Amino acid sequence: MTEKDWHGKEIKDEHAKAIGRIAYAWNELHEHLSEIFGLLFAREDYGLALTAWHALATDAGQRDMLKAVAKVKLGSDSKAYHELKWALKKIKEPLDKQRNTGVHLPLMIFTDMSQGPASPAIPQILPNMLFGNARPGI
Repeated sequence: MTEKDWHGKEIKDEHAKAIGRIAYAWNELHEHLSEIFGLLFAREDYGLALTAWHALATDAGQRDMLKAVAKVKLGSDSKAYHELKWALKKIKEPLDKQRNTGVHLPLMIFTDMSQGPASPAIPQILPNMLFGNARPGI
């Protein structure tokens, strides 16, 4: 049996593409946040701000730093700060959990044979809960 003939390969490939799209969109979102972070600084410090941004290892840490700097630079009473704070809250909850579920959820191929042996087998992708890995949100 070649990889081309493997039962369920097509649906697995489609899910892999979807997971890749989730990761790509998440990375793009954080690059836009880095641009906002850089714009909070003077033009001559833009590169230094991005260096600080990328020095942090986690997306959550970067978002916390953005919020802290925006509070100081924009003022805690400004509309711009409140809008940014709202957006960051939406990214943290629910987007962060949804992204983590989409990217990290263990999956398995299940072949539905319920129509009987004369009907075509229908491959499906389902969460793999057999080994106790339960991602939030499912």
